[in-house]
Amino acid sequence: MQSPEDFLLTYLTDRIAEERREQASRSSFRQKYFTRDCLFDSRAGTIEMFESEVIVTCFQNGDEADVITAFTNPLVRDQACTKNRYHLVQLAEAWLIRDVVLACLWCGGQFGNTSCPACHGEGWLSESEPKTLPKPPKYKRF
Repeated sequence: MQSPEDFLLTYLTDRIAEERREQASRSSFRQKYFTRDCLFDSRAGTIEMFESEVIVTCFQNGDEADVITAFTNPLVRDQACTKNRYHLVQLAEAWLIRDVVLACLWCGGQFGNTSCPACHGEGWLSESEPKTLPKPPKYKRF
């Protein structure tokens, strides 16, 4: 059976290929509605970000595993490195991704920083376990 690391490497490679196909299929739509230099809805930098993702570590406990990766976002000014934590489960003879948790962007993923309004010191943000975030500022209506 494939190791969790090998499964995730295959996933990362396939995700890049799928993103290339998706962007190619949207090409005529973008040409119809956007100028070449308009970044809105372009997914600019997505392939580069996916290509930069590398496995940092893997923890396996029976039929579950956590694989932590690091990547850079080319659209972020300082191109700071951030991390994902993939929760994998083994079903039959295959691994599947159960959840992907992002390192907290508010505090930089600092575990124990209980003053962080987003992760409350956990260092990670999960879409399946949303935290209560502070209300954003109100915008003026025109």
